Amino acid sequence: RKDFYGKTKAEVNKKVKEYASLLNTSTSDNSIQLKSFYGYCHDWLYYQKKDTIAPKTFDSYDMVLNQILKPSEIGNIQIKQINKMSTHEVAGLITILVNKTIKNCCKTYINTLYTILSQVCRYGLRAGDFNKNFMQLVEHPNLTKVKPQKEKAVLNIEQVNKLWNEMLRKNTIKDHVQGKVGEYVYGLPSLLVLFLCYTGMRSGEATALKWQNVNLEERYIEIDEQVVTVKSREENRDNINDKHYI
Repeated sequence: RKDFYGKTKAEVNKKVKEYASLLNTSTSDNSIQLKSFYGYCHDWLYYQKKDTIAPKTFDSYDMVLNQILKPSEIGNIQIKQINKMSTHEVAGLITILVNKTIKNCCKTYINTLYTILSQVCRYGLRAGDFNKNFMQLVEHPNLTKVKPQKEKAVLNIEQVNKLWNEMLRKNTIKDHVQGKVGEYVYGLPSLLVLFLCYTGMRSGEATALKWQNVNLEERYIEIDEQVVTVKSREENRDNINDKHYI
């Protein structure tokens, strides 16, 4: 059984029709067998998983598919060709992709890729689109071989003081960069940079800050919300703009 969720009855009915349309196109014209492996995974994400996972999880799955699977060799092979290949051949191509990901990506990307491919394989077997369980021969990535992340750079006191002096620099007649004489060279955003530097706040937390959260007398700031960027999922994707929410 597949469940559908929506804010209105019309939204639910629309999702049901889209899903029914997807099912009807598979058996008559053999379109699924002509899809690339990436295309098959893409449709699985948008028509099978989208309504069952959190928006951020959907975004991470979508990003991994587009950045890792889409340009890969296995990602461009048609499903019908995958079904003609041996289990070892398909598993070998996926293993190559996983090992390449280990060398270039973080643990989160690697785990997400393996999770997607495992779920897609199980779904394809249940739906009758795949004739072999190729993921049974693909070992879970050895994360001890993952490329170590670069050490995060932290400013020392001397660097913070230099930043302070630079951010507070104002335009003069002799030293004029941009803006009017007497104004900050970098504008008001320069004060935000200093604010983040001395408080340790995240940019999203500072952006959502209101005066009611600031106590100047007792010199403290209360952080209870932040601004987050959510990928646009509008139907008209010709002009995509990410949306910001508090």
